[in-house]
Amino acid sequence: LASEIGGGAVGLERLSLGELAASFERCHVVVSNDTGPSHISAAVGTPTLVLMAGNDGPSKFAVRGDRHTLIYGESILAISIDDVRTAIGRMLESSSSAVPSPL
Repeated sequence: LASEIGGGAVGLERLSLGELAASFERCHVVVSNDTGPSHISAAVGTPTLVLMAGNDGPSKFAVRGDRHTLIYGESILAISIDDVRTAIGRMLESSSSAVPSPL
């Protein structure tokens, strides 16, 4: 996914939970499937885009909050890269407008 999105996207594999949390704190947006890392990202306050399999809506354990976005597909593979890019763009735009620019 990171290679398909391009432009600063990186994959974070083989990190400890602490390293993962510290890495997520430095991100503008984290993209994850509906697993533990999405919850770690949300817990450290990073806007999180969660890719969810199934069209039934979020489970009671899904990441919640105004800074997070959920995208559903019949499967993870059914979610298009274009939909992911669009969602990331909106999230970055939203987060940059919420932060006052320096004078």
